[in-house]
Amino acid sequence: MYGPATFYFNAGVMAIFGEFALAVKGISLLVKLGLVYIALVFIRQYQPLSVQVLGGLTSAGLLIGFGFDLFPVFHAILLILLAFWFLTHSSNVLVGGFLSGAGLALAALFRHDLAGYALFCSLVYFLVRIIFRSPRFKSGPLLALTFLSMGIACSAIFILPTLALIYAAGIENLYHDLLHFPGTVYPEVRSLPWPVAPLQSLIVYLPFLAPLVFLAYAVRRPSSELTEVDRNGLLILVMLASVIFILKGSVRTSAVHMAPAIFFFNILVFSCLPRLSCSRVITGQTVFFGLIVGFLIAWGAWFAIRPSAMSTLHFIKNQTSKTLQNCREPIHPKLACMTIPNRYGAALTYLTPSLSEGDSIYVGVSDHSRIFVNFQAFYFLSGSFAPTRWEELHPGLQNRLDIQSQIVASFSATPPKFVLLDAAWIDVSEPNASSVDNGVELLDAFIADNYIITETYGSLALMTLK
Repeated sequence: MYGPATFYFNAGVMAIFGEFALAVKGISLLVKLGLVYIALVFIRQYQPLSVQVLGGLTSAGLLIGFGFDLFPVFHAILLILLAFWFLTHSSNVLVGGFLSGAGLALAALFRHDLAGYALFCSLVYFLVRIIFRSPRFKSGPLLALTFLSMGIACSAIFILPTLALIYAAGIENLYHDLLHFPGTVYPEVRSLPWPVAPLQSLIVYLPFLAPLVFLAYAVRRPSSELTEVDRNGLLILVMLASVIFILKGSVRTSAVHMAPAIFFFNILVFSCLPRLSCSRVITGQTVFFGLIVGFLIAWGAWFAIRPSAMSTLHFIKNQTSKTLQNCREPIHPKLACMTIPNRYGAALTYLTPSLSEGDSIYVGVSDHSRIFVNFQAFYFLSGSFAPTRWEELHPGLQNRLDIQSQIVASFSATPPKFVLLDAAWIDVSEPNASSVDNGVELLDAFIADNYIITETYGSLALMTLK
């Protein structure tokens, strides 16, 4: 379900810095730092330094609170923000159109859904320019050329690699992975209800206020300024993205899955914030913006920065020596200065001397009729591969009879040297179809018939061929 750039980008990072998990983690943190910087640049177009700083700090708090630093959504957000900037601020409209198209195309290689939504926002922006006759376009042909340059960039950077994927993977597989599964199966097995508590979860509702925030900004401006598309175009794009990105988080409703909408909404709020003075009468707008900004700051400070600071203090007090030891003598070279669950660390230590180049393993769960996730990173850490294309376990896939039949056929042709089955996920229950045992036990029966447990590490069983 993730675009190819997710994997090739991380592979490129490790090709430059070495096969260290810390390298990928570090680059991902730089991506988040880049998001904070771009948020500052956007807010700077409309606000004084004090508001810029406050907006930047709030942006940082949100990103800390979202967590999941390796989530490719953040890479896509960064590229979409750059695309919006080039589209609205490039001195050469043709170059701006091309760079904007390139940004959206690269974003699509990380997350095709977000890039598609952003492209829709861009098309609406072009329509607004036509209606209000933006002075940046002195003629219809120039507008058409700008749109064409944007399309050429998208075609060259996104469509051509997509055609290559169709050729390599087959259009049926590509349709299943990018359209059918996310659109039909994913909502059944991963959906979460819209929250009503606790307080920190209510942040998912803020992006719905984006049109009101923009309207509050608009009613304060003189009518002559509202038709200045070149000045307000960036806000139009950010407002549209705040709303349409709600679709991204509307299935698995949580702060991290609503992160694109929330982050764009944060930029919009601080860009539209009314300027206050001691003599100014408190108005409904002031209260409206004050409540929103207060919630954003409180969420970032209390639910993100505060726990992170406490964890850091706890780490310094209790874990510094252990981490320094792990940096000097990691359990595996790829894990320098990083940690994984103890059970997988013990299994990795045991397996490393026994694995040779070309050996295959399988990292699964104790019950394949009810799947939540699996620890896929173990393939990278062990330097081994799974003898099946279905190595990333997901409800609605590997608990299907047809797919388990494919896995069994692959295992029969190329038996994995080791099988790791984790029972830790059995107790995870969500209000969706992932919590339902569908009774398909073909893969479990095959493993039980052909493998025997040789080691156990907590909930993790290590198995070898009988």
